[in-house]
Amino acid sequence: AGPAVVGRADAAADVPPAPLEHQALDGVRVVLHRNGEVRPCGVGGAGRSLSEAMRIAESELLEFRQRHGFGGVDSRNLDAPMYELDALLTLALVSSVGGYLDDPGACHAVKYDTELAVDKSEGDRDGLPDELGGDTFEMFDSADPEEPHQSRVERDAEEESLRQALTDGGAPLLYKFCDAGKARTVVFSDHGENVPLPPRGTDGRAIAGAPSLLPCHFHTREGMRIRSLAHLADVARATSAVCRAQECADRPELHLYAVPVGRLFMFAPAYVGEVFALDHLDRPLAIPLSLTVLSLSPRVLEVHNFFSGEEADDIVQRALTETSETHRLKRSSTGRSGYNVNPTRTSDNAFDTHSKTAMDIKKRCFSMLGFFNYEDEVSDGLQVLRYNQTTAYIDHMDWIDDYSRTQTSNMESWAVGTNRFATVLLYMTDLPEDGGGETVFTEGWPVGQAPADHVALPEALGSVRDSGAAALFQKNSWQEKMLAKCTTRLSY
Repeated sequence: AGPAVVGRADAAADVPPAPLEHQALDGVRVVLHRNGEVRPCGVGGAGRSLSEAMRIAESELLEFRQRHGFGGVDSRNLDAPMYELDALLTLALVSSVGGYLDDPGACHAVKYDTELAVDKSEGDRDGLPDELGGDTFEMFDSADPEEPHQSRVERDAEEESLRQALTDGGAPLLYKFCDAGKARTVVFSDHGENVPLPPRGTDGRAIAGAPSLLPCHFHTREGMRIRSLAHLADVARATSAVCRAQECADRPELHLYAVPVGRLFMFAPAYVGEVFALDHLDRPLAIPLSLTVLSLSPRVLEVHNFFSGEEADDIVQRALTETSETHRLKRSSTGRSGYNVNPTRTSDNAFDTHSKTAMDIKKRCFSMLGFFNYEDEVSDGLQVLRYNQTTAYIDHMDWIDDYSRTQTSNMESWAVGTNRFATVLLYMTDLPEDGGGETVFTEGWPVGQAPADHVALPEALGSVRDSGAAALFQKNSWQEKMLAKCTTRLSY
C-alpha cells in the first residue's frame, strides 16, 4: 500500500530552508532537453524554485529509501556523489509532490523516424520549423519499428506487467524516458551505482506492483556531465555570469540534456556552422578545444586543437617501428574476428593500444564525447592508417552489423546490445588542398552547397575522367567511384 497523498503545500512546510549555496540554482531558469534534441521538452521556474524542488525531492527520496532499506541522500551535501545528484534532479524536475517543471507531463519517452534536426546553414538559428524532431511515438505504448535484419527484444510477462503498472498508475513521463526497462537498457559497469526512484503516480501515491525506476544523468550542451550539486551550482553561476556580460533581458537559461540510464550523451547540433566550445576539457595545446558542425545528416563535427604535433609524431613513429604481428603496420583487414583482407580496403593499418600517447588521446576522446570515466573495454585500439596514392577504403558504415547472426556479441544497441558509438578521425600529416587523403562522407554534401548545385554520381564520374584524375583506376571500379564522390560529396 502506498503512502497517503501529500499535497504541495504540506510537503513544502516541512522542508528546511536552502543553504546560501543553493541560491545560485534560483538565479537561472532550467530548460530541459531530451538527449540529442535541439528543441527543449520542458521548462521550469513559473512555480517552484529549483532549490525548493530539490529539497522536496530529498525528503521524498529519503522516505522511499528508508522504507526499502537504502541509505539516505542529502541535497545540502554539495559534494554528494553524482549518482545521488542524478536521482535528486530527476525527481525534483517532475515529482508530483513538488516538481520544478511547469508541465509535469513534459519530456515523455519517444523514438524518432525522421531527422532530429534541420540544416540551418543559411539564416538565423531562431524560428526553427515546427517539423523539427520529426514524427514520434511513445516508446512504451507502441510497437517497435520494423527492423528487417534485427530480432526484436521482447519484454517478458513480468516486465510487461511492471511497465503497464507504471502507465496505469500515471507515473511521470520523464521517468519512462529515463528508465526504459530491462529490455531497452544497456548495462554499463557503473549500473549498480544508480540510485532508485520511488514509483509514484501524478497523484503522489505509490504505484502498486511497479518497479523502482532509475534516473537520467544530466549534461550541459557541450557534453559536460553534472557530477554534484556543487558542480550544478557552479554551472548555474557561470551561466548567470555570461548572461550579465551579454546584458540579457530575461533570467538566464541553463540548458540541461537528460540522458536515459544505460545511454550515452549525444550532441544536439541545430545548424551547420554551429560551434561547441569545450572549455571544460583539459587542453593539449594552449587554446581551448571546440567542435564545429559540418553536417547534420550524417552528423559530422570538426574538432579543433585536439592534439599536438608532438603527439602526432609519436603515434606515426610507433606505427612505423612496431614489430608485433598483431599490431605492426600491414595491409588493413575488416571484420571483428581474425585477419581478413578485403579487396575494397587497400590501406595499411597498425595499432597503438596502450602507449602513453595512445592512452592520452583515447581518454581525451571519451571526455570530448561526454563520458565521465574512461572505460577501456568499450574502446577500440588507436588505429593508425596509411593511405598511398591509389589506396582507399570503399564507403562503409563504421558501426558493426550482424546480418548473418554469427557474432557472439549483441550488437543491437537500440535494445540491450552495444555497438560503435562514434568515430574520431585524427590526421597525422598535412597535404596541399588538392593532394587527396580526404575522408568522404558519401551521404553528405559540401558545407554551404545549395541543393541545386548537388552533382550526381554519373556527372561526377564524367568530370574525373575528363580531368585525367581517374587515369590510375579501371573504369567503373569502386576506386574510380570513390574518387568521384570525393570531389562532389562532403569530404574533409
